[in-house]
Amino acid sequence: MMCPRRPVGEREASSSQIWEKGSPVAKLDDAANVRGRRFALAAIEAQPWDYAATVGDGLKLTFGWARHDYPKHSVSRLYEFPVDTRTQPGYPLMQGQESAAVVAYAGPGPTGSIHGPYAGWLRTYQDWIFVRGPVLAFILLLGLTALRRRERLDAALAWSVAAGLLMVPLLTADFDYRYILPATSSACVAAALATRRTRPSEAGEGESSAERRAPVPAEPR
Repeated sequence: MMCPRRPVGEREASSSQIWEKGSPVAKLDDAANVRGRRFALAAIEAQPWDYAATVGDGLKLTFGWARHDYPKHSVSRLYEFPVDTRTQPGYPLMQGQESAAVVAYAGPGPTGSIHGPYAGWLRTYQDWIFVRGPVLAFILLLGLTALRRRERLDAALAWSVAAGLLMVPLLTADFDYRYILPATSSACVAAALATRRTRPSEAGEGESSAERRAPVPAEPR
């Protein structure tokens, strides 16, 4: 019941096993949670190398130079400035509810309009100006130096947040570009804190007041 039914070559992204209509784990209840956890752990134990390869594919997308329509075009386009106005997307939601149920509950939401040439400028901008994967990797490497320096615990905390935002989805669900945005912010903070120079006033913050008042012994003549 839990295994994908489509042939291997026709299967969609891993996250489709969670979000697609009819998924056995799409219901937010204890039974579905226990069933999904048992199946996931059994699958990882039975196919550890396939699991590692799946995580590796997510890392390739994270640190790749170009962007791709992943997990599919209908999802990735929601993260971009549109060509035309769109209504609520028609993909299934959790608990087996269609998006129409969301509209019935919360209303259709605000309407908008697109005006040129400014909208065209933004669409061109989004296609070319973004943090490339290798650049993100370099930023993470800069922040990683903080883990070797005890005095830069603030940078280590920011770096850990960035790493968690990138890795937890890959290990538990699937890759998605929306996780890169907050991870990039934390990674940049970590890199800035890890590489900044310590000011003289900060260098003595760890000393006690008695140590700072202690006289410096004179050098022998």
